[in-house]
Amino acid sequence: MGESGFLTDLSFPPRYMLFVILPLFIFIGIFMKKNRKNNWTQTIPIAWLTFYQSFRIAIETIFVFTVAAGFLHKNVTIEGYNYDFVYACTALIMTLIVIRSKAIPKKVLLLWNYLGITVILIIILLFVTTLYLPDFFGPNTKIFSKEFGLYPYVLVPGFLMPSAVFIHVLSIVQLKKIYKNGE
Repeated sequence: MGESGFLTDLSFPPRYMLFVILPLFIFIGIFMKKNRKNNWTQTIPIAWLTFYQSFRIAIETIFVFTVAAGFLHKNVTIEGYNYDFVYACTALIMTLIVIRSKAIPKKVLLLWNYLGITVILIIILLFVTTLYLPDFFGPNTKIFSKEFGLYPYVLVPGFLMPSAVFIHVLSIVQLKKIYKNGE
């Protein structure tokens, strides 16, 4: 889809949402619901799942550079209202805590994963409002460049963001299973 130019049409209804994000979220929900009781959900160490979220530091850094290049509005970066960079830095801290201390309450990790999904939902809301309701953030809010609908930019909503959501959901499934088993 990134090479066809299909996603460069930024008119309403939002093609990214309808043809990329929504189908991937539905897939994640169905896949994890069907596999939540399988043993493989417990085999990946929780520290690995936690550390995985740190890749978002690089993504948010790239977002800042795309603002400088004129592809994105600053609202969707740390310069605006997107605090995913801060959350991603907590992934490193949480990983160290998980590795060094087996005593970290699983509820803390569970809440941290729910917070991660919430941050992603806020980012989606930021992108949608900046694109379709730019005056919400003030006059002369520059809308996204159409090039954001091309490769490699489509990797963010089409692969990287859903992979972060998938790992959060897998972590939640794993932690809930641990609680259920009384570990």
